Amino acid sequence: PVAFHVTPSVTPSVTITAAQTTICPGQQVTFTANAVNGGNAPGFIWVVNHTPVGSNSNIFQTTSLQNGDTVFVILNSNAPCYTISQAISNKIIVTMNSQVTPSVTISTPQTTICSGTQVTFSATPTSGGTPTYQWKLNGNNVGDGSSIYENSNLASGDEVKVVMTSSLG
Repeated sequence: PVAFHVTPSVTPSVTITAAQTTICPGQQVTFTANAVNGGNAPGFIWVVNHTPVGSNSNIFQTTSLQNGDTVFVILNSNAPCYTISQAISNKIIVTMNSQVTPSVTISTPQTTICSGTQVTFSATPTSGGTPTYQWKLNGNNVGDGSSIYENSNLASGDEVKVVMTSSLG
């Protein structure tokens, strides 16, 4: 008698994920391929807009994507008894955020004051998202981080500034 060990047929598949799919120009994106039934040394061909890119790895990183680029991977299985030798992953379409330049303006109802008068400064952001603020009086940090700063001890020649940090990427 001869004993046989029959290996069942397998069908390879692959899916990809990305750390983020909405990015800023020049931002690095990492894609990861998750292979099923790929064998002990599967091959990976990364594709951006129908052009092969990257190395033979389950990880692909790039900083050169554009709005609307489509990324996917082709898995070359080396598993024994596969039903098909290649599998194509899902496709990820990249969305590019437009670049913005955040800015901030300061306003106050009065620019001439009497000694001891409380003055309220308001910061108005542009393209700041939900920003944070650091008020400065003569170069020194003051205030509580809000968009409003009040002071009743200003002296002639004092300089009030605000540094805004945008929450946008």
